[in-house]
Amino acid sequence: MKVTLNGPAGAGKGTISRALSKETGIPHVDVGLVFRFAAYALHTGLCSTVADVKTLIVSRRMEHTWKDQKVSILFDKQDVTAFLHDPAIALAIAHLSTVRSNLISIADVLNTFLEEYEDVICDGKSAGTTILPLADFKFYVTADEEERASRRFTDLVQRGFQVVYEQVLSDVRERDLLDRQRDYDPLTIPEGALVLDTTHMAVEESVRRIRSIIGR
Repeated sequence: MKVTLNGPAGAGKGTISRALSKETGIPHVDVGLVFRFAAYALHTGLCSTVADVKTLIVSRRMEHTWKDQKVSILFDKQDVTAFLHDPAIALAIAHLSTVRSNLISIADVLNTFLEEYEDVICDGKSAGTTILPLADFKFYVTADEEERASRRFTDLVQRGFQVVYEQVLSDVRERDLLDRQRDYDPLTIPEGALVLDTTHMAVEESVRRIRSIIGR
């Protein structure tokens, strides 16, 4: 069984995916985190082109690990997950996603990677469209932008970043605009997806609703 969760930043798709994986035992692959790694590699100069990033992923120098219900990204066996949540990377990935060839290249690698899973929960802004377009169940997770900014602000503070709410809200709006206006695979509700508005919904309720639909 393959399940995808798509939606704008801060809507809760990652949190819900992890909770759903924990309750069902289905492995979780964070597509958004892999995209963040691509943006991180380019932003830091680790790679000069997307082709270089693709080579890293295919060669397994980048690893997506799942341990104790936690997703981590390793590069050359070193955990770089914390660096991928820097606010600068959030904007870098949005700019990266505006180039069609970048998205096609990374989507190809991810779909090849996901073929290894018989059962998988996959979340990200391309999940259900160019990533696992034939998934058994698709969900589009959304929420009001103010609520999403508040969640993002809280998450960043808990991770130790010095941020201002108004700037986080501005970043969320800019990222939404970039995601929705990109020429290739813009952020949209995937064909056949069910919409889940989490503005006033706890994670537990969201998971219950999804489980009632997928039967797990």
